[in-house]
Amino acid sequence: MTNYQSAIKRIKRCKGINEVNQALDGFDRVYNAGFLTESELQRLDAKAFDISMDILDKAYGRDTKNG
Repeated sequence: MTNYQSAIKRIKRCKGINEVNQALDGFDRVYNAGFLTESELQRLDAKAFDISMDILDKAYGRDTKNG
């Protein structure tokens, strides 16, 4: 499993915004150490945004999937 694949699994396990932020901090450290490419980091950031929005939608009772 690549570092990117591990990071995707990590971000998918997040249940709250603080967990997403902690994961992003970790991804930055992995990127700075040279184990993720800039493209991978950008994709992880986009995935983290999507997951954050899903968390907020659930918290506010919004169902964006069905209108």
